[in-house]
Amino acid sequence: MTFKDEFLRLLQTKQISIPQLAKSIGISQSTPYFWTKGLSVPGRKTLSNIFEVFQLDEETKKLLWNLREAHLRPIQEEVKQEKPKDLYIDKFTTLFSEIVNNRSLSMYQLSDASKVRRGTIYGWMQGKAIPKADKLLPVLKHLNCTDDQKRELIDLCLKARDANPRPKGYKNRSLWEKDAVGRVSILFKEYGMDLLNVSSSDYDLDIRPKNSRGKTKPVPVFFKNKTADLNAIFVKGCEVKMKAGSNFVLIIIFDNNPNHNRALFEFYGIVMVSEKDLFEHTQSILSGLFPNN
Repeated sequence: MTFKDEFLRLLQTKQISIPQLAKSIGISQSTPYFWTKGLSVPGRKTLSNIFEVFQLDEETKKLLWNLREAHLRPIQEEVKQEKPKDLYIDKFTTLFSEIVNNRSLSMYQLSDASKVRRGTIYGWMQGKAIPKADKLLPVLKHLNCTDDQKRELIDLCLKARDANPRPKGYKNRSLWEKDAVGRVSILFKEYGMDLLNVSSSDYDLDIRPKNSRGKTKPVPVFFKNKTADLNAIFVKGCEVKMKAGSNFVLIIIFDNNPNHNRALFEFYGIVMVSEKDLFEHTQSILSGLFPNN
């Protein structure tokens, strides 16, 4: 039995329609449809509200909680699963941090001597970035490390960078854009989306419902921090949609632009939302992108 099965049974038993339920617990009417299709499950607070509407006994409540957890467990394990590139990064940061922490110089002196900013060195220690070999060598020159350790660090750098190639235009992207891709990827997986291999450098993600069995056109997604030039964003949205052969394109922005003509954008299949709005209204947004799923 799955959460979807028990939820459908309760709807029928309690004789409550989806619109009635949505209105009772204060959510969009499209949201419960994702639960009936097994694409997602309600959050903890929403599920507690469902308990009240259905007036469930403790045994049924416990069953729904367990089914909800069972639905989320494979997603969480998939997200946590280590990839080879992560192993290289972990090994590099562990060894590099150990060497830096055993230095005889202060961090300020190390930065001054190597001509590498302290923030950059700290970023390497935390695994936020992996340096190129020519950037790393000046730092290693002023640290107490053996030739074997230097060779190992250089080797780990090369392997980590090869396993994790940077997309076109990466240097020009904001920190928010780089980080948001990871956060939103996890969110999409939690809501039953497949993340497909992106064949173009013009956008960041390709998403499609897992239950579509390849019959639904994927929707391209790209992230944009600066939205002052809405005309340029509109043009890029049209270009990406055309290149991907999709009916829609999803643009995720840092913050809403008050001059954004939502009706015009969506008339051309361009859905532009802030990351905050995406997290708050995920199911209704995905329902609009994939109306037949």
